[in-house]
Amino acid sequence: MVKDDNSTLSESMPSGVAAIEFPVFIPAKQKGTFIVILNFATVPPRKPAETDDHYHETLRAYLQDELKGSIGFVVFDEANHYEIDLPKPSAQPPAKTP
Repeated sequence: MVKDDNSTLSESMPSGVAAIEFPVFIPAKQKGTFIVILNFATVPPRKPAETDDHYHETLRAYLQDELKGSIGFVVFDEANHYEIDLPKPSAQPPAKTP
């Protein structure tokens, strides 16, 4: 689901639109990274000569526009009845590591 600025949740995303690569285990009070696969029909296609970095920035701008008015994604652990709030994708590219 997507959580908007006033904490209202969207309808559940169909499994064909959003999927999480499993298994995922992040210990309590720790940070972790996992992959969420979003399949939007309107994602801008990659241009043949476009570099990975440039295309990632194209996708970041697309997500910023698509998620305008939202504060991030929410994932539910149905087995344990947990709500897991995920941050909105960053407006800035990640820092390059040497």
